[in-house]
Amino acid sequence: MPTSPQSPEQPNPLETLIRREIARQGPMPFARFMDLALHHPEHGYYAKPEPVVGTEGDFLTSPALHPAFGRALWRQIDEMAGLLDASKPVTVLEIGAGAGQMARDILAAARAAGKAGSVRYLIREQSRRLRQQQAETIAASWADAPVAWVDSLEAARPVQVVVMNELMSALPVHRLIYEDGAWREIHVDVRDGALTLVPGPVTDPRAPAAVAQAGIEPRPGQVVDVNTAAADMLVRIAGCLDERAFILNIDYGGPAQLVYSPARPQGSLRCYYKQARVSDPLARIGRQDLTADVDFDLLARTAASLGLASLGPVPQGAFLVNLGIEQEAVELAARARRGDLAADLELQKVYALYAPEALGRSFWVMVHTRGFPQPPRLRGLAPAPVPRTYVDLLLGGG
Repeated sequence: MPTSPQSPEQPNPLETLIRREIARQGPMPFARFMDLALHHPEHGYYAKPEPVVGTEGDFLTSPALHPAFGRALWRQIDEMAGLLDASKPVTVLEIGAGAGQMARDILAAARAAGKAGSVRYLIREQSRRLRQQQAETIAASWADAPVAWVDSLEAARPVQVVVMNELMSALPVHRLIYEDGAWREIHVDVRDGALTLVPGPVTDPRAPAAVAQAGIEPRPGQVVDVNTAAADMLVRIAGCLDERAFILNIDYGGPAQLVYSPARPQGSLRCYYKQARVSDPLARIGRQDLTADVDFDLLARTAASLGLASLGPVPQGAFLVNLGIEQEAVELAARARRGDLAADLELQKVYALYAPEALGRSFWVMVHTRGFPQPPRLRGLAPAPVPRTYVDLLLGGG
């Protein structure tokens, strides 16, 4: 398993804190390590002053790729709002809004549709730096946009629509390894002066239970990453919902059979640094992104225990095609065929959002509902037509 010696020339303050905690308490569950690496209020990844999202950061998100993503989400939110109390503006809560592009584009789409007064947009963001960035991004598009920031989920209640994009995959995961016919949990320890991954006791019994409920027959040495923190977050979100409400969740992951498949023997944990995928989760602590897939079946079971119904999951590509994103691609392709180079560049970005070979099957979408006798049929989660290929778009066929 990887080890990570501390550099004496440039001591990492977060690594120092981790080493001290290990010295006091013994080997640290990887989930605790990941939580500190990402979310420590002073030294964690999301607290660092440098950009984390976009071409200047470590990774790109769908909202950062093209505004067509936010416009498609607005069409789904608008349909949801039509199923709610029409006598008052719908309160939309985005949790973890990144650089603010998705909020900007959803609000711009609402404004373009003549429905600016029908939306009250709230953002829950822990990072002070990201709050400032979000405010600047939104204000550059709409100076007096109906947006506000809240300091807790409870302060936002009652909420009619919750939206999240790539949020739960940034929560800490329990890394399990199957050894000698049983699951053990991977911990972080100090051996010979270096941080090292070692097997240890399971600290959250819900983690192996989630794998068992998926019907997975693990192979010796197989690693799985189980995000029980996502289930805990869903419980908190449910506490801020109105009597009739929706939760729209877009993230890495999918059904449990996919997330914990033996075909992925090293689990789903990924590390990103400067637009590149890197292999060592113990390197650059607090300076590289850590993310892992979300088990949407676990979320559905948790939702059911809370009295919520679940729709999906469906791949992001199908969701966006249902909401009309391909029409934007068709219009851009027509301009590109006439020699518009800017349209050609935009087409590549829009197509990447929904293409099966790009982001269309990397992300999945699930909606939870409250207060409906029967879960409503939503446009985004309907069976989707097969999208045109990129070549078909450029040739004007399909």
